[in-house]
Amino acid sequence: MSLKELIEELKKHPGVAKQKLKVKLAKVSSFKINVKAGKFKLVFDEEQIIGGSNEGPTPAHMLLASIGGCFLSTLQVWSQILDISINSAEVIVKGTIDALGMTGIDESAPIGFQNLTAEFKIESDEPAEKVKQLLDAAVEHCPVHHTIKSQTEINISLKEK
Repeated sequence: MSLKELIEELKKHPGVAKQKLKVKLAKVSSFKINVKAGKFKLVFDEEQIIGGSNEGPTPAHMLLASIGGCFLSTLQVWSQILDISINSAEVIVKGTIDALGMTGIDESAPIGFQNLTAEFKIESDEPAEKVKQLLDAAVEHCPVHHTIKSQTEINISLKEK
């Protein structure tokens, strides 16, 4: 099934468009975390300087990767919707984070990223205005970008073992 056929099916049956995604994470050692996301297994870790074993990217790096990956996936979706061909696309996502807030050393320091930038390079034979239209559509419809931008409710619970 092509993306356009899927879109037509979703228009007919919008109830099936909602997906519930789930990942399971388990602490393995000091900072090492095993992640199971669908059929995929990943490892998060921290740098050795803070006690990690440097066996995988940090969760903060993966957040940046998630934003960039979602931008590129959404770019691909919208290239098909708008019928704009792309030869290649890449994005570099950068962020500034202050460990003083996370560690409680400075209660006035912000916790989390203070800013994020996404620098795109899109190669296409299309005119520049069409490439800009495509990028705008991808940014406007990127779910990870919108989740971070909005104040998404997060419910936290503790289950007894």
